[in-house]
Amino acid sequence: MLKKAGVFILIAVFILSIAGAAFAAPPWLEDGSKKIPPGQLKKIEEGKYKQTGPPAFVLQKQQEKQMRFLDKKQIRICGKELKSDLPPVIKEGRTLIPVRAVIMGLGAEIAWDKEKGLVTVTKGNITVEFYIDDVVFYINGKKHELDIPAQLINNRTFVPLRYLAEALGKRVKYDDDNDVITIGDDVLKKFEVGGMDVLELDGIEVDAYDDDGAVLKVSKFEDFEGIEIETQDKENISFSVYLNGFDDDDEIDEDELDELSLENGDVIFVRAEVSEKEDGNETVTTYYYKVTLVGLPSAAFVFTKPSGLVETDEDIPGFSVTVKNVRNIEDDVPLRYLMEVTSGDLDGKVIEYGDAGKVFVIDDDQAYFGPSSGFTLDDLPELMNEDGITIPFTILDGLDEGTYRFKISIVEVGGDPLVTSKEFTIKVDPETDK
Repeated sequence: MLKKAGVFILIAVFILSIAGAAFAAPPWLEDGSKKIPPGQLKKIEEGKYKQTGPPAFVLQKQQEKQMRFLDKKQIRICGKELKSDLPPVIKEGRTLIPVRAVIMGLGAEIAWDKEKGLVTVTKGNITVEFYIDDVVFYINGKKHELDIPAQLINNRTFVPLRYLAEALGKRVKYDDDNDVITIGDDVLKKFEVGGMDVLELDGIEVDAYDDDGAVLKVSKFEDFEGIEIETQDKENISFSVYLNGFDDDDEIDEDELDELSLENGDVIFVRAEVSEKEDGNETVTTYYYKVTLVGLPSAAFVFTKPSGLVETDEDIPGFSVTVKNVRNIEDDVPLRYLMEVTSGDLDGKVIEYGDAGKVFVIDDDQAYFGPSSGFTLDDLPELMNEDGITIPFTILDGLDEGTYRFKISIVEVGGDPLVTSKEFTIKVDPETDK
């Protein structure tokens, strides 16, 4: 019996000795005698620590697994390959770039404040500031947030690609098929229409000229003219410009581009041919750009106010809205008017409009009026003229004291407002003389 007890005691001692060795802190943790990675230990009492996470070398291995290094050829900056002794990094699904190499390619300047851990990038009137290991950055002093911080990798400063490029006004494009990232356009350095930069538009580069391409929305076509194009490489890139077609007859001479008059609905095609020579062989790659000009609907609204209104239960006539100079709405689109009340209680009010004595009722601060089936600009071409059409209004049964504001919109039947006036005001004041 004693022998069996002795055996059990020996087994227990052996197990405890193994457990003690397993759970004992490694020598480099004892009393903080060696450099401890921040965040790995938690102080439990003066001079004593315990391990709360994996050691530094384990974390480093984990981080390396989460990173993927790109070939420098996979980054193109305005038509040129990235020039850097360090490759870009994809970390946690985000692309980080060596900031010095990138800003040199973009013609920017960089300053490094080691004490503050501050990277400052300047290009023209744009200043971008990043702090190492901080998700906050600043564009011209305005605070923004990153989804992955700027950081040091191999003692070089890496910043999130998209945030820096877009802060400097450069678009970033990802070619998933070829695993290539382009900062700025790869072929054209400048493509402006009427002074507007169209290289920032979605869909500007297309595979074929008859694809959808990009849409440039234009508010006014007065003095809107001229196309300016400049290639990234004048020697090896040539381009042709076409308007509203793609035949030789539609090609525009280069010396006529800057004086070309443009209108709503015009379609601009650019065909750019890139010539590359390698090992004595020449390859020519063709890129197509297509931009459709779409004028934003516009109109002028002129409000004639009623004057000297006092609290009354009588009908209030004497105010009107003139609608004129309607632009960029198709002639055959069915339209209606919409009145929206932005201040004051007009719900339930009956308003007579036009010369035929038709009425509408304000419900939930709004009311549609005009023929229920709609009218078109073909029906009322005077809406497009300088004189326009004047719509008189009468508020039946008067108004209580207060200030009332409303706006008028031209609405596509069954659709959203196409163009809206500013707010108009009616004031009822018992102190006002009749």
